[in-house]
Amino acid sequence: MVFQTTNQGVLPNGKPSKLNNCTVLGAAYGEISSSRGIVRTTRLSCIFEDEIIDIPVEATVFNYGRNGIRGTAIMKNGKIVQMAGISGILTGIGETGKALSQTTSNSALGSTSSVNGADALLNLAGSASSSVGSKLADYYIKLAEQYHPIIELNPGNTVNIVFLKGFPLDPVGIQEYEEALTQQAQNPVSATAQILNTISNPLLEQMPGNIKPQAQGANTPTPQQQYNQQGQRPLLTQPLAVRINSFKE
Repeated sequence: MVFQTTNQGVLPNGKPSKLNNCTVLGAAYGEISSSRGIVRTTRLSCIFEDEIIDIPVEATVFNYGRNGIRGTAIMKNGKIVQMAGISGILTGIGETGKALSQTTSNSALGSTSSVNGADALLNLAGSASSSVGSKLADYYIKLAEQYHPIIELNPGNTVNIVFLKGFPLDPVGIQEYEEALTQQAQNPVSATAQILNTISNPLLEQMPGNIKPQAQGANTPTPQQQYNQQGQRPLLTQPLAVRINSFKE
């Protein structure tokens, strides 16, 4: 999806940003339970004083106060399921005609079925209808399984974008920021290290450095930390809400 910003954006304490008329790219998937398209942004592109800015960003999109963009749920397999039901009815009619044309008799050797000459045509029609109906029902059911419900999003919706992480807006900072992201992707932090980095334990902080437990990858700096260490530029640490218009391709 492609979004076009319609104002400067709102920073903390009501300060304006400079993201007016920028382009934001996003990817969406449908959530059938809420009939909404859940969107996550991928890149932000702007031009500031003849400088082209293109940077990966992490943001979520809201519409009418809820996560995602409200759409219309469409089920394309309705007619196929209907045809499968009609085929099942045809199978039942054929089985009934076949049973009515047969005469069942019991003997010491067991039950036997016979067809009278007058009912031969009915038996033939019933057998053919049952076989054809069964094959058609299986075909339509397999065809219906290949169709999935979709959420149709109308173009031109007005949405709110909330950036989840700060990012630089100058060419030098963007280069350092992308290098930090690449380095982090090449050296991913384990799940245990992420938990240890998230949870702050006062007792561990008071322990001497030579006996303090260290998790693998726990000291790996985040892209924002690396960016601050290399460029020493303050990054946005608060989410940035931007009201924009979206255009669906």
